[in-house]
Amino acid sequence: MPGSLFLIGSPIGNLGDVTKRQLRTLAQLDVLYCEDTRVTHKLITHFGISKVNLRSLPDDSKASAWKKAIHEVDAGRKVGFITDAGMPGISDPGRKLVRQAFEHGITPQVIPGCSALGTLLAACPFVDNTFAFHGFIPKTGGKRADALKAVADSRIPVNCVNCSRRIARS
Repeated sequence: MPGSLFLIGSPIGNLGDVTKRQLRTLAQLDVLYCEDTRVTHKLITHFGISKVNLRSLPDDSKASAWKKAIHEVDAGRKVGFITDAGMPGISDPGRKLVRQAFEHGITPQVIPGCSALGTLLAACPFVDNTFAFHGFIPKTGGKRADALKAVADSRIPVNCVNCSRRIARS
């Protein structure tokens, strides 16, 4: 019988922002894949979660590593994936795992938490109902210049994870 795959949001900068649902889910897992075991170990240790098998699965992992996580689900285990801060797959690792899951007929269960984007939008005085999110733009070269120009030319508020200071200087 297949297991379950959980995509678990994680606190952004303050462990007090973790939810009860996140903690219940983390405590019930057989395996927890994460972006960085050092960061995730601090989180689970802080909340007294000790029985979960912690494994590293950063974004640059080989395709076989992502498939291994799916095989764990196929083997009937409760498998989680968590990133260092925020939601897996939104400017964080996890999209590869989601694609693998759907290819194998597995629908991940999303356990939401803090959202940097939601936090930004809630406190932003010039966002009404429309905004754009670009995540990480290229770091160098022509593609970066094109992305920065598109952001600067936009008539709606835009959030880029790694470009706000550079746009101001452009």
